[in-house]
Amino acid sequence: MELCSNCNGSCCRAPNVEVTGYDILQIYKTLAIDPFLFLIVLPVEGQKLKDSRGKTPLFKFTDLDPEKYYKIILRSVPTAIFPENSSKCIFLLEWDPEKFGLEAPDGIIGRCGIYTIRPYTCRTFPTRLNDDLEPLMQDPYTMVRKSTDEHWQKPPYRLCPGPVDEKDYINFSEQYYKDLYAMHTETLFFLKIAEKWNQNPDVSDNFIGFIEKEYKNRLLPPEK
Repeated sequence: MELCSNCNGSCCRAPNVEVTGYDILQIYKTLAIDPFLFLIVLPVEGQKLKDSRGKTPLFKFTDLDPEKYYKIILRSVPTAIFPENSSKCIFLLEWDPEKFGLEAPDGIIGRCGIYTIRPYTCRTFPTRLNDDLEPLMQDPYTMVRKSTDEHWQKPPYRLCPGPVDEKDYINFSEQYYKDLYAMHTETLFFLKIAEKWNQNPDVSDNFIGFIEKEYKNRLLPPEK
């Protein structure tokens, strides 16, 4: 969006970026690195587990707590630029503009280091599909200002310097449509993979090989 041209990358700091199997394999095969360098698993319990059923792909791993379900997200790492203790996506690149005699609205410049192969969660932000599968644009600025969660009020995580309006995204609407429906399709497929894996769960070291096999004969979305 136009609003993103001057940004400190807050959307790459605050949320947990959930990934599909397609996202995992695309990053893994493009960068040729161990997937668990950029992935972690988080336990999902209680009400969150109930709310996630049928919506978020959840997996069991026998080398972890075999009774728990886990979701797969991009790894977060500490950031050295913001003075307070904060974290960022492992793929977010940061610059302190003052070191180069430049200015930035938030005193920092942040850019995605894997932009062309970024996950669908990132591609579709801040849009979503409603219950009728209709695309909606959300306004991160307004959502954060209404939030009472102190986490979202910290400078590194405060999303967007101003409200999002039509001029910010009108030129990107077609791509949002494509990415939202592609994400929906990939999430449904990954839910089926999760169900199959959980029927006979294994250690996490065997997970990537499992999804590679499941995706082997699948017609994947075109690479960006």
